[in-house]
Amino acid sequence: MSSSFLKSALLVVVFGGTVSSAQLLAQSITPDVNDDHAIEERLRFRFETDQTLKKYDLNVNVVSRVVTIAGDVATSAQKAEATRLARIAGVSKITNTIVVNKDVDATLAERAKAGLTKTGEKLTDRWITSKVRWFLSQESLLREGDIRVETSDHEVTLAGVVTSSAAKERAVQLAKGTDGVVRVIDQLMLLSPSERPGKRTEHRYERNAFVERALNAHPRCSETVSRSLRSYWLL
Repeated sequence: MSSSFLKSALLVVVFGGTVSSAQLLAQSITPDVNDDHAIEERLRFRFETDQTLKKYDLNVNVVSRVVTIAGDVATSAQKAEATRLARIAGVSKITNTIVVNKDVDATLAERAKAGLTKTGEKLTDRWITSKVRWFLSQESLLREGDIRVETSDHEVTLAGVVTSSAAKERAVQLAKGTDGVVRVIDQLMLLSPSERPGKRTEHRYERNAFVERALNAHPRCSETVSRSLRSYWLL
């Protein structure tokens, strides 16, 4: 496991699981796109956001940039699509061991009916929150955003800040596409480039001033969002 990944994971733990790529930038953490773990995460994200393959439980393993894909799909075309999606920068070889299983769709339908994920886990609010956070952490459009995710009765609330309309729409789209989500409550605030903190905003007074400016610029921000942002950012 790479040192850059460990540092990223530590930051997520310290800040209570909040997706905060701006802080990753502030700490000058730049993951190596050719690192095995980085490649593995990119491929998982591609598979789990692809309309053809997202319903299937595909396993990805990367060793020395050699990718092995395993799991079951329903058709040969879906298997071929997995190989196509795995052709990304940094990959030197792809071994596709996916099995074409005509019964896999029925198996997945039974799991969903029983309130389970495609991997057989219980579909809980905690699982949904973790999954949504992972999706948001992998999306390049959200690297400069700070989003808090909360789930209650399978309803997901997104609160925090993003830096473009496209990023806002993508965050909502990813949350809606997560297994088990019945509704997404969008409380995200859109900040212009001039309202963003600097990439190396490390001093707490400068950071606190940024948050207050952001909240003052959006007077209609709900009390829940304001409280969430202040508790997270204001130290």
